[in-house]
Order: sequence, then structure tokens, then C-alpha cells
Amino acid sequence: MQIIGNKIIGLEEVDSTNLYTERLSLLKKLKEGTVVTAMYQTCGKGQGSHVWDSEKGKNILLTVFLTPTFLSACDQFVLNKALTLGACDFLSEMGADPLIKWPNDLLVDEKKVCGILITHRVCGMAIESTIAGFGINLNQTCFPGELPFATSVLLCTGRECDREEAVMHLCRCLDRRYAMLKEGLTKQIEQEYLQRLRGIGTWRMFSAGGELFQGRITGVDEYGRLLVERKDGGPEAFAHGEISEC
Repeated sequence: MQIIGNKIIGLEEVDSTNLYTERLSLLKKLKEGTVVTAMYQTCGKGQGSHVWDSEKGKNILLTVFLTPTFLSACDQFVLNKALTLGACDFLSEMGADPLIKWPNDLLVDEKKVCGILITHRVCGMAIESTIAGFGINLNQTCFPGELPFATSVLLCTGRECDREEAVMHLCRCLDRRYAMLKEGLTKQIEQEYLQRLRGIGTWRMFSAGGELFQGRITGVDEYGRLLVERKDGGPEAFAHGEISEC
């Protein structure tokens, strides 16, 4: 039985689907799998202080509410990986095959097509709830000047998508990956995540702590930190904001 998308709340306009979902969850008015979508966000959230800009009615702005109490608190990023792969599956099936740019972007031909923002609430040793937001550029063709590296499914494939059908398709893809977690297929999820991780195994220049160095990405650890092997040293783990590619 499909969990994600069993109830869909469609909004014309909202500050942020993630914030709206969070408010509802605090009121205890959500069942697991509820999806909130909007045609337009006045205050779309990205990672950190970033905003998510989207033309009204053109794209997928969607948040999923989950209660993955079957996962321990230390499995938070495994859930992130599963949901990220669900978004990858959706894009691939739409004809826009993406790579994962750590920690939360999906790229096609080095251009951003999707941003993901996932937060967890932990109670004791288990994950009490998860709010997972997805901004997917679907039918938008023009982007603000400050976003020169953005693209959309339409730009990648030349085909315009029905937004409502695309939302249902995304829900099915996310649900399949969530079901894999419930079945205990974490190793398969982690292997497939690494296969899609942009830059893995390739020597590149990085900047961290004011220092430039050559390294290669080897993976992502259980805390969501990027694992990078230095060419002049051993492996290191970096949290979001601690490292950038040059």
C-alpha cells in the first residue's frame, strides 16, 4: 500500500511548503505520508539562508511528512539518501538523468534541476518525524540572472509535463524508496547513492579552512558528512559549509 501521497494538500500560495507542513505537524494534524504542494511560495526555503525561487505554476514545490520510527536516530542520513534517490528515479523516468551534488542538489549536465531540504525530529533513540521538501524545476524555461546554472525537465527533454501527473509520479518514486528502507535494504540504497554521487573517485581541487588541496570524494558517512581523501594525506570528513569545490 502506498504511503507517500495517500493524502495531498494542494495550495495556491504559501510561504513555504516545509514551514506549512511543520506548523501542521506541531498541531498533530498530519498522518504519515501526507504531501503538501503549492503553485507558488512567497518564502521558499533552501539550504541554510538560501531561498528557492520558482515561477508560479511551473514547477513542483512539494513537502512530505513521515514518521519513520522504525529507524534509529543514527539512521537519519540513510533516510535522506533514500528520499534523494526517489527524486533521482523520478527525474530519470522523466528523461532527465541527474547526479547528486552533496549535500542536497540534483544536477543535470552540471545545472541544478532539484533542491532538497530534509529535517528530522528525534525522540530518544528513534526518528520521531521527518519533513522532506523537494523543489523540482519542471516547466520553467527562464531563470533569474543570479541563477545561471539552473535547468528544468522541459529544458533537458524538450517536453512539457503535466504538473499534477508529475506530482503523483514523484510520490510513487519516493514511496518505493521509503518501502526499501522498511524492508531493510539499506546497503542497496547506499550503493546506489554512491553511484549517483557527483565527483566520486575523481581528483579535484577543494577549499577548506582557507586551504586549497587536491582530493577525491570517497563517500558520505552516517552523519551526512562528505568523505574526501587528500592526495597529500589521509581521509577527512566535512560537514556542510566546511568544504567547497574550486
